[in-house]
Formats: sequence, structure tokens, C-alpha cells
Amino acid sequence: MSNQVIWGYEGEIGPDFWDTLCEEFHEAAQFPQQSPIDLTNVPTVELDYQEPLVFSYVSQIFNQRVTQHAFHLVPQELTGKSFVTFKGQAYYLQDIHVHFPSEHILEITSSEAEWHFVHKNEQGQLLVLGLLFNSTDQQFYLKNEKMRDYIETHFLQTDTCEINPGLFLPKKQDYYHYVGSLTTPPTQGPVYWFVMDAVQEIHQSFMDLFKSKLPVKNHRPVQPLNDRKVWYYEDKDEEHTNS
Repeated sequence: MSNQVIWGYEGEIGPDFWDTLCEEFHEAAQFPQQSPIDLTNVPTVELDYQEPLVFSYVSQIFNQRVTQHAFHLVPQELTGKSFVTFKGQAYYLQDIHVHFPSEHILEITSSEAEWHFVHKNEQGQLLVLGLLFNSTDQQFYLKNEKMRDYIETHFLQTDTCEINPGLFLPKKQDYYHYVGSLTTPPTQGPVYWFVMDAVQEIHQSFMDLFKSKLPVKNHRPVQPLNDRKVWYYEDKDEEHTNS
């Protein structure tokens, strides 16, 4: 039913009214731990170093598509390729999409963009990784050159592309972890959220290109913390290779 409901980000179909648009949206909104949240100076609990998020991303083929609300990269193979492991469970990458501006807040104000990597395990539990970006006019570094190749060669120019999702990951992978919800309706939970504690930089030309093809604003405002626990993981390994 939810795919037949018209919703958006402004006016009477915007975030403040999602729960009034249909019964499914209303029921999902009753989940008390909604996302996104403001992570600025939030009290945190140290995440056990034996339980970090482990990335197993590989180069694979994605379908590219633009919907009314976002740009999506959808893996052609939803199991057996790129995945993350948390507490012994494998969560397979299902979708990558972007929000302007960011939905989570790290440094008092929103960042220019936030990429969401949506994963799911065999039991159907969702895990979403949030990566925040601002634009810069500085010269490209190595990882950005690989990202530039994707954007200049494939972004919305072909139906499919081959890319390693690890290109989007920061070198130092500190992150916040909390239990929340989806940020688009129906906003059901629980969803295991991991938000990288690094606002990465992407060249201004990249950011402008993405914004020119996508909705001007497609973000949900931050939601109340509601006394939930937020964990923090400090990465001890600064030699990650994400290529």
C-alpha cells in the first residue's frame, strides 16, 4: 500500500504529516525511536572493541535510477557480494541513496549531503550506514579520483555501473551506533544505525552535479532522542584500504 501513497518533503505531504497519510505510515510512526537524530555532544557509551562493524565491500554491478525522492544505486546481486558483519551476523547491501542536506547532524548544523547504505540480514533486520559529506574546491586525492571516474563516466549516463562501495568510506572509521527507524515512510523500526563520525569532503563540481539531478531537499528533520542509548566506536586502525 505504501508505494501508492503520495508523500514528499514539503507542505501537507511533508514529514510533519507523514503519519496522517495512511494507516501504515501512522503505525510505523508509533515506533518510539525515530531517525534521524542530532549526534552533536550526545552522551555515548563505548562500543565493545570486540563488536565493531566489519566491512566486506567488493566491486560489483549496480543499477542506477532516480525516483521522485532520491538517486539510488541498487546492487544487481543482493546477497553474496558486498556486506557488513555486526555481532556475527552478515547484513547484505540492498541499496545506496543520498539525501540533501544531511539527515543526521554531527557538528551542530547539517552537512551538505548524507549517503545511506541500506543492508539486511537473512532474518530481515535492517542496518543502515550514514556517511556525511561537504563540498570543497581543493584538489582531488586518490580516493576521490576513483570516485571522479565513476561520476564522470557513469553517473546517470548509463543504466548500470560497476563500483566498489568502499570508495565512500572514510580512512578512519569512528562511528556512532544507535537503534532507530527508517527516515522515509513508512518509518518503521527497529533499524540498526551506524553514522560515521567524519564529515568527508567531495569536490564542489561533484556536489553540484548530484544536486542538479536530484530533489532540492529530501531530508527528514531530526527526531527526539527519547532517552535512547548511543554507542561510540573509536577505530584503532588508520590503514584501511577502501578501493
